[in-house]
Amino acid sequence: MAKALKNPLPDLTKLSQNNKGVFPASRIYDVIDGRIEVMNHGRRDMPVWGDVYASELTARLPRNSLSKETVDAMVRVRILTVVEYISTLQDR
Repeated sequence: MAKALKNPLPDLTKLSQNNKGVFPASRIYDVIDGRIEVMNHGRRDMPVWGDVYASELTARLPRNSLSKETVDAMVRVRILTVVEYISTLQDR
């Protein structure tokens, strides 16, 4: 799949190094979530995981069984887990 992408894949082990030694957690969160970025910058290769995660969650449950706030909180937890994992990949 990587060959089909327009832009080269970033080296996830160098995110802190490329950000003056500070892991850019907020930026990584926004890129993974994607909902704000798509509104501001248009089409992108990476899926909008915030929407994907929310859709997956609500599709498995009875209609309207969770509030929008609860779904958003659960999506945030899932994205933050991915951000935390990426932070462990940083070259030391």
